[in-house]
Amino acid sequence: MKDYRIFCLIFICFLLFSGCKTTVPKSVVSVMNGTSTTQSLDDNGEETTEGFTTESVNSLAETKAQSTSVSGSQTGIPLHSLTSTVSTTARIEQPKELRAMWIPYYELNFNDKSEAFFKTQINTMFENTKNDGYNAVFVHIRAYSDAFYPSKYFPWAKQLSGTQGKDPGFNPMQIMIAAAHSKGLLFYAWLNPFRVSTSSIDYTTLAETNPARVFATDKDKSNDDWTLISGNGIYYNPAVPEIQKLIINGVREIVNGYDVDGIYFDDYFYPTTDESFDKAAYQRYLATKPSNPLSLGDWRRTQINAFVSGTYRAIKTAKPYVHFGISPQANMDTNYNKLYADVKHWVENNGYVDSIMPQLYFGFEYNKIIANQSFNFNDLLTYWSKLKNNKNVKLYIALGIYKSGQTDNGSDEWINKTDIIQRQVALCRTVDNYSGFSMYSYSYFISTNKTNAEERNHLLTIMK
Repeated sequence: MKDYRIFCLIFICFLLFSGCKTTVPKSVVSVMNGTSTTQSLDDNGEETTEGFTTESVNSLAETKAQSTSVSGSQTGIPLHSLTSTVSTTARIEQPKELRAMWIPYYELNFNDKSEAFFKTQINTMFENTKNDGYNAVFVHIRAYSDAFYPSKYFPWAKQLSGTQGKDPGFNPMQIMIAAAHSKGLLFYAWLNPFRVSTSSIDYTTLAETNPARVFATDKDKSNDDWTLISGNGIYYNPAVPEIQKLIINGVREIVNGYDVDGIYFDDYFYPTTDESFDKAAYQRYLATKPSNPLSLGDWRRTQINAFVSGTYRAIKTAKPYVHFGISPQANMDTNYNKLYADVKHWVENNGYVDSIMPQLYFGFEYNKIIANQSFNFNDLLTYWSKLKNNKNVKLYIALGIYKSGQTDNGSDEWINKTDIIQRQVALCRTVDNYSGFSMYSYSYFISTNKTNAEERNHLLTIMK
């Protein structure tokens, strides 16, 4: 391996000094960087050629998946995806207070699908964010079993071309990371791990290479419960080890291939409490005749815990400095009993998350009480700040400027007052364990609506 690295360096130097215009293949760069794009690391950090890719889940796409065509193929990995993403600049210093902006996938759904327009819009968005005193962006790069970058596991996101799986002809995530770092902004890749679709249960609406469609429509009966229907949506089954591996491999490819500062998961884990949802997987567990069988709820939480710790381990094995966090719902009872997310366990123990960011999207006058928990902002903040916390786990707070101008559970607070976000940030800075906040979301933050604009201007007074 050492001799091969020396050869690669000599080869690259020859190309550079000869004046040739060339793109260094990822395989060369990754070998120099101590990783390999032809192999992945398993959950223990060991190299393996196992795992699910578009090649392995869809035999019909096997040849196309190795293509270097730039023809817009739905399954090929085009030439622009082979450009090196290894950082050549110094890492951005972690701020004392994180001031981040959420940018969801639908805010990247531009009418003009060209690369030039995408670059212009991203630069404008990030410049506005930076100018208002923010130091990070949390950008949605996987919302529905898709990708805002060329992935060997998931198809291209629909927002980039109008069709899921269609190559837009450029690498959006590479553009966004470069733009963020050029402005001194940290870049966090935001993912929804188990969500496939919330608008249809018709698998044919997905790209042919979408793993969810492949699992549901192939002739292999062993993977029939790897994707499941709940309500009007399609979801990956969190209790299937192969699904966990698929999603973790997708995270690993981001961390290995891109100069991201962090990975963040949203609050979506189990989509339902319905006992029939993952009944087959639970029955397989019971069939092993455990001496002390777990209840369905505890078993589901065990699956999510294993997934979270596996993700954490994969990230830290690849790049120890890359941050990993989760943004749960504000109500701990909902997290624990409906989403089967044992957030307390994650923050009390090492090996799960670097930070937690509860979504405290409520005003000071919100008067609803659920499961004995008050939902006004002051009480929620007190609860989360006093949560027994591992010293290695940071507490960030997600704030909702999107509420501005709206009636909220019968309260007109967000209509009559326009300094709510400012007061929330000020209060956050007074509590124990607080390390920063993130604003949901960019489009509401930049809105010219009177109440939104006034909220923004009030916040600016304490952002500099």
